[in-house]
Amino acid sequence: MVDPAHQHITIMQELGENIANHADDFLSPKKMDLKNKINFTILTPQDMIVDGGGI
Repeated sequence: MVDPAHQHITIMQELGENIANHADDFLSPKKMDLKNKINFTILTPQDMIVDGGGI
């Protein structure tokens, strides 16, 4: 149940939508000097595995 006195959910939803709608406006970093190279993988929900329990 959402508490109508607190607007945190609405604010976070609008923030997320604004970030997604304006992602192209963010600048790329000029230099990323990472000592440990990190590999990121983009997954769809179908690619994810639930480890113990359900969703």
